[in-house]
Amino acid sequence: MFYGTLIAANEFFAGRLHNYDWSNSSTDEKTRALNEASELIDMFDYINQKVDPLQDLEFPRTGQITVPKEIQRACWLIAQDLIGGRDPAADLENLALKTEVFAGLRAEYNRDRDPQEHLSHMIPNPQAWNLIKPWLRVVKSFSWNSL
Repeated sequence: MFYGTLIAANEFFAGRLHNYDWSNSSTDEKTRALNEASELIDMFDYINQKVDPLQDLEFPRTGQITVPKEIQRACWLIAQDLIGGRDPAADLENLALKTEVFAGLRAEYNRDRDPQEHLSHMIPNPQAWNLIKPWLRVVKSFSWNSL
């Protein structure tokens, strides 16, 4: 079960540049990537409640009839990155990478200036993260209740 439809995802990528990974994947690969992308999207705490407490996915939420287009688009973008080989768990681990040496090639990354917020939330695509963020419940304070 995933957000949007495979037909809509195919139409979305047909009009975009750099869609090689998506266009050259089988229907089975696309479906599996969309399922995994939906799981990544569903791991967050969203505003409002599910329309039906028994629904499989987190969207739609109360006040909505359908899944927001932003969430569908985020799912498609994440799925394309997953098909292209992105691994959210590896991306998260690599945030701590300072220096990497492979076959005499050396790479250093300065992560101090760019927090890579999308990667720290295990979303491989920054555009998808920006589509998801407005729907997140933001906790601005908490209270400490002593017993």
